[in-house]
This record gives sequence, C-alpha cells and structure tokens, in this order.
Amino acid sequence: RIDKAGSGGMCIQANNFLAGMCMAYGWQARLVNIVAHETCEVWNDDYGKWIYLDGYHVNHYVYDVETGEPLSVLDMHQRLLDLLYPDRPIDWMKDEFGAVPEDVQLPVGLGVPGPRRALHGGFELAAFARMLPRNNWYEKPFPLPLTHGCTWWPWDGYINWYDDRTPPKRQYSRHTDRPQDMWPELNRVHVDATSAWGTDRLFLRFDTYTPNFSHYEVNVDEQGWKTTDSRWCWLLHPGKNVLEVRAVNKLGAAGKPTVVCINQAPP
Repeated sequence: RIDKAGSGGMCIQANNFLAGMCMAYGWQARLVNIVAHETCEVWNDDYGKWIYLDGYHVNHYVYDVETGEPLSVLDMHQRLLDLLYPDRPIDWMKDEFGAVPEDVQLPVGLGVPGPRRALHGGFELAAFARMLPRNNWYEKPFPLPLTHGCTWWPWDGYINWYDDRTPPKRQYSRHTDRPQDMWPELNRVHVDATSAWGTDRLFLRFDTYTPNFSHYEVNVDEQGWKTTDSRWCWLLHPGKNVLEVRAVNKLGAAGKPTVVCINQAPP
C-alpha cells in the first residue's frame, strides 16, 4: 500500500523484491549499494542507460531538473560531487553524509515519492557506490555476500567506484573508475570496422552485452533483417550505404539497432 511506504522492513528487502519483479517482466535490474542504503537500478532501452529506482519509497526516482531525464547512481554521484565537493576529494573514511542544506538549490528533483515526504531522495547518499557482482538471487540464492545489509557492508566481493574526487575505500580491494565495468550498456551493438584492400568493402566485428544473447541481425539498405555471426563483410556500392545491426535474445526480443551510414564515392 502506498500509504504505508517506508514503514517496516529494510531497504534491501523492498529493493531486492523490486529488482526481481523487474527481471520477471523482462527488464534487467540489480541491487546497488550507496551510503547506508540498498537501492535498485533498472536498464531502460529508450534512454539507453541505467535508472535509479527505490522500492523503499514506492519506486521513486531522481531526475535532472533542467532536462527531466531520470538519473543513474553514477549521474547522481557526479552531481553531488559538483554541488558539495567541486574542488576537493571526499574523505574516504567518511560514511555519514547529512542532508543537503535547505537553502542549497538542488540540481535534481524527486519523482513519485508517495503521499509522504521521503526519508531521503537517494541523492545525498550517492557519495559512494558499490555493486554486487551478480543479480540472479532467485535463480541461485547462494553463496550470499557476508552480512550484506545487516551491518556496515564488510564483504570484500563488491565492485567499488572511484574517481578523481572519490578515493578508494581502503577496506575493499576491488575498485574501478571505468563506467562500463559497473554501468554496462545493455542490448546495444558496438561495431568495429576494418577496411579491406581497395575501397568497396569493410570487415565488421560486432560486440554486445545482451543478457540471454542469441544472435545478431543486420539490415542493409532497408532490404530486411537477416541473421549473421559476430563477423560480417559489408560490400559497399557508390552512393549512400546504410547498415542497421541489432542484438536478439533467446526470447526473440530485439535491442535497438545501431545504424552506420557511409557515402561511397564513385570509382
């Protein structure tokens, strides 16, 4: 019940349920740990990004006040640093962050908070972020992270984010500053091209991070979709050449196509 939002239970229970529900509907989701809070991120194909959701307050989300775009935990983290730490790093030992002063103009807004004011918007807790290395808890319950959500997250299996203003926390051994490691782009195809001897063809290599991946499909000059392998030779003709390539999963759901357009000069 929405009128009971945030009353009883722990954040990990609500967000583990939310992530599992999203995956049951075919949306990729996972738990994300920010400062003293378990939350959830869901991949959205339309925006092409992970979006922060919090089931503890009935699916509330955080958005950019200028663009209206929903934000990921990394988006929130960067905006929090720009607001509170524009010229210095965070103390790696600091774990408690108070609420942002009321007279400070926030760069974010809070969507769908329910009938009562949320205990927090998640924004002020995004100073640090860590990920669990998997999200298939209903399929494979064990092994569990050590005392996850029961104490101050002492397990050393998390992937932790760091950057120029976010030093690595020394109690953990696994850190990354590459967004793709923690926020991979799903259901999209990356295309690498190598020119052959001459100018009439390209050797292409496709790569994707698509859960339950099945195969690739290509559509050349709107001639229709055809199944292909991860390597493909594109024969060019004079004029405009248009290639679409997409990933398809085992259930037949196709991702958004990647489009490559080349204007080939006459010989």
